[in-house]
Amino acid sequence: MAITADRIRGAGGESDDEVGAPKDDPIHWVGVARALAAEFAASAREREQRRVKATAEIERFKETGLLALSVPKAYGGAGLDWSALALIVREIARGDASLALLLGVHYIGTAAVWVHGVHESGGEFLRQVVRNRWYVGVVFNPLDPTLTVDVAEDGLTLNGWKSFCTGAPLADRILVMAQRADTQALVNLVVSPHTPGLSISGDWDAIGMRLGDSSSVRFDSVKIGRDALVGPAVGVLESTPWLSLFGLQVWLLYTNYYLGAGLGALAYAKHYTRSVTRPWIATGLARASEDPYILELYGRVHIELRGAELLLDRAASDIDVAIRRGPSITEAERGETAISLFTARVATARAALDATSQLFEAMGARSATDRVGFDRFWRDVRTHSLHHPLAWKIREVGDWALNGAYPNYKSGYA
Repeated sequence: MAITADRIRGAGGESDDEVGAPKDDPIHWVGVARALAAEFAASAREREQRRVKATAEIERFKETGLLALSVPKAYGGAGLDWSALALIVREIARGDASLALLLGVHYIGTAAVWVHGVHESGGEFLRQVVRNRWYVGVVFNPLDPTLTVDVAEDGLTLNGWKSFCTGAPLADRILVMAQRADTQALVNLVVSPHTPGLSISGDWDAIGMRLGDSSSVRFDSVKIGRDALVGPAVGVLESTPWLSLFGLQVWLLYTNYYLGAGLGALAYAKHYTRSVTRPWIATGLARASEDPYILELYGRVHIELRGAELLLDRAASDIDVAIRRGPSITEAERGETAISLFTARVATARAALDATSQLFEAMGARSATDRVGFDRFWRDVRTHSLHHPLAWKIREVGDWALNGAYPNYKSGYA
């Protein structure tokens, strides 16, 4: 059974202090993430405004064991389902969506090595992720000009450039997707960010997700050993329902950034409204929390976020089921899974954007200051939700709703 927010609440959720909790218990790990998110939230405004690199926060990921959760048990990890990984990044996003982005990218980078079978040196890489507590960034954007890799008996040579290389400046290792010069096949490589010829530009200047460093990376005749090759880059521009599932898994994590940020904004605004906001003089009320217009606004925000949460948990469960079907999954099964996720994705992004912008109205004029720092919630959701236009997802859901047509999994863009 997939793990959901309701199951976490029903079990108490705060299980990180349980003695002897199984290390593959998702409720335990959600509790760990929840405690860590509260820790991150306390310093989020200052870190975000100063653009402090998330070096210390990634160290906390290492110390708490969160980085091993996406590695299969056979290689020393916890092997959690995607529904559990999604809840964990959602919890981190409540405190700081930039850090949820960094954790989610690590889960994506490690999963890309094993999700359709471990090849080449992939198994040893996964063991080292657990053993050395490596944080993994990605150089993976399929929309950019493709990196090329020349394969020779004495090693590999990388040349090219990619943008939106999330986590690369902070990583112990980077998962790199490149195109073989000889066969044109896409392959995954693992590279140290300190390899000669590899340069990280430091050009990440987005208004949101400021600490989820996604600077571009250039490779100028970067020499690496053949053991850096960890397998084919599956799930990118692939033409089978099974291989294309990976794109849905990726966007499941992404969408949980939005929900986490929306829930974090709601909690922040609630505390502010009850403790700081003054009632409007015309109301004659003693407290802003009694204002009927403010109550109506909070009601709408709660309803939208709660609806998005239920849709997103359902999509996570559907994705877990689809993964268990394996290579025998049909086009229709993949299509139903995609519609489930796309529905949740649009509803969640809209709910989070509404929450993070409209709650200013309940908090009052002083909430729109750098000192309060509430704007970071909106900027984080606004920045990342632009990566894939919501209008295209609505159109695909509409084509299914009216014509019964499933999304085109052969496009490679989930």
